[in-house]
Amino acid sequence: MKVVSIAAILGLLFFLSAPFASASTDNIRSLARVTMNLDKPLSDADKASLNAIVESDDATDEEATIALALSQFDQRVAPGDVDRLYQVVEDDLSDESARVLAGILLRLNQNPEADDAAILAELAK
Repeated sequence: MKVVSIAAILGLLFFLSAPFASASTDNIRSLARVTMNLDKPLSDADKASLNAIVESDDATDEEATIALALSQFDQRVAPGDVDRLYQVVEDDLSDESARVLAGILLRLNQNPEADDAAILAELAK
């Protein structure tokens, strides 16, 4: 019984760490950093970074969607961005890091909760 419990816990930890292992793109790291600091207005550097992701041919559609939502964020996700972010979250083919980040944005009300802040810190690495 103890072996099964340990195996279950290790499996859960592996599953929960999977999104962070796939957070390999610079875009996801940048998006996570911007999300961590939404308690203050976006800096010019943040705006430029988000705009570069939106306009980049190398950014995934998910990354561009998240960048656009962040650029229009004002205490909450703008109503026009909600459906697009839900599509990212619900798309099994989307990068897991992008899905996690989009989910955090949808829950966000100005500042991330402690659990979400920890996830963002891992994504930003």
